[in-house]
Amino acid sequence: RNLMGSIVGRGQQVEKEDKVEILVGFARSNSKRLQQRTATKLFSLVRTSDERRAEIAKDGGIEALVELFNSKSEEASEMALRSIIELSKQEIYRDHVLEHGGWNALVAAIKSNRLNLREMALDTMISLCESECYRTKVVDEGLLSCFLKISSLSCTDNRARASFVDIKAMQITHVITKIQPIPRFVAMTTLDPLFSIVQSTLTSAQHKIMATEILVHLCSDADHHSSVAACCGGFGIARVVNLTRLSNPALASAAADMLASLAASPDVVPKMIKSNAPAGLASLLRRRRTPLLVARVLAS
Repeated sequence: RNLMGSIVGRGQQVEKEDKVEILVGFARSNSKRLQQRTATKLFSLVRTSDERRAEIAKDGGIEALVELFNSKSEEASEMALRSIIELSKQEIYRDHVLEHGGWNALVAAIKSNRLNLREMALDTMISLCESECYRTKVVDEGLLSCFLKISSLSCTDNRARASFVDIKAMQITHVITKIQPIPRFVAMTTLDPLFSIVQSTLTSAQHKIMATEILVHLCSDADHHSSVAACCGGFGIARVVNLTRLSNPALASAAADMLASLAASPDVVPKMIKSNAPAGLASLLRRRRTPLLVARVLAS
C-alpha cells in the first residue's frame, strides 16, 4: 500500500512538474505507470515552445526519451517516439537528437511488429532521406533490405493499414536507389527481395512497378551486372527472362530494358544465352513488345 501510494504520488507530481531534469529522473523508474506519465509530460513540453525543446535537448531529455522508448510500457514507448520525431523535425535539434539515440530508436521502431510505431518511423525516415547524409546512413547500415522485407508483407491482422506501411517502405527504397550510389554488397542484399516482390501474386501493382523500376536502375549500372547474374542462387538472369513472359506489358518491357543493359557486359552474355534469354526476347517480338529494343538486344 505504501509503495502504491508512493507511485501514485509521484505520478501526480509528474503531471505538475515542468523541470526537465526532474522528469529525466522519473524516466528511469521501473513503474510502467510512472514511465507513461513521464513520457506524456515530456511530449507535452516538446510541443510547448522552442525554449522547452531546447531544455529537453540539452538537459538529458533525449537520453531519457530513448530510455522510455526502450521501456516495457507500450504507451511510454509510443509517446517517447512521438517526442523524438517531433524534435527531429526541427533542423536545429535534428542531428543532436539522432546522434544521441534517436536514430537507433527510429530504426528499432521500423523493425518492430507494432504497426503504429513502424508507420510513424517510416514517415520520419522518408523526410530524413531528403538529406544525402541520412540516405548514405540508410545504405551503409543495410536498411534497404529491411525496407524491402517490410514491403513484401503479406499477412497481418490489419491488412489495409499494413499495405499503407508497405508502400512507404517501398517509396524510401525507390527514392534512395534512384539518387544514391549503391555499393555492390548492398545491391546483392536487395536484388533477391526485389525479384520476389515483382513475381509474387500477393504484392500490389504499385509495389511491382516500383520494384521493377529499381531493378531497371540497378541493371543500368555495369558494376551490378555480375551481382544480377549471381543473385537468386545464380538464377538472376533467368529471373529477368521470366519477367519477359509476364502479361503486364510495362513489366515485360522493363525486363527487355534490363536485358539490354546486361547484354553490354561480355561476361554476362553467355549466362543470358544459357538462361534462354533469346527465347524470352523472341516471345516479346511475337507480342510486339518494344520491337526495336528487343532487336537491339538480339543483335548484341
